[in-house]
Amino acid sequence: LFPYTTLFRSVDTRYFHDGNTHMLFYLWLIDGREFWFFPTVFTQATVHGYFWNGGVWATVCVRQEMIRAFF
Repeated sequence: LFPYTTLFRSVDTRYFHDGNTHMLFYLWLIDGREFWFFPTVFTQATVHGYFWNGGVWATVCVRQEMIRAFF
């Protein structure tokens, strides 16, 4: 696997869009958080969906500018 620094530099988050709904992703945010994410709705500025908190899937809304990388 690639080191984290290589991964986030090689990912263009403009490709994370409404064509990616109902697919499982791993997100890295610019504030250091990272989690499994299942997007359901994309708006111009946010992504709505579910994230895995270690025990259950919980709802979340993420501002697209906060996404550093996804896989």
